[in-house]
Amino acid sequence: MAEKLFDLFRKERKRLELALAEASARGCTDHSEIRRLKALHAAVGDQIVSWKRDLYGSEPPEMATAA
Repeated sequence: MAEKLFDLFRKERKRLELALAEASARGCTDHSEIRRLKALHAAVGDQIVSWKRDLYGSEPPEMATAA
């Protein structure tokens, strides 16, 4: 079950990365939309790191960057 949640969060993080890249490529002037996407991306990444820490113990520095 946990792996399915990780997979969903990874997919969502990738979707947000693509949305940010697309907004940047088209020269999006809606700064609130870009801030929203960045905040969501950070929240998803933080949740992945938190769950990995809960499952595997204290995080080594490379785990934070890998998530």
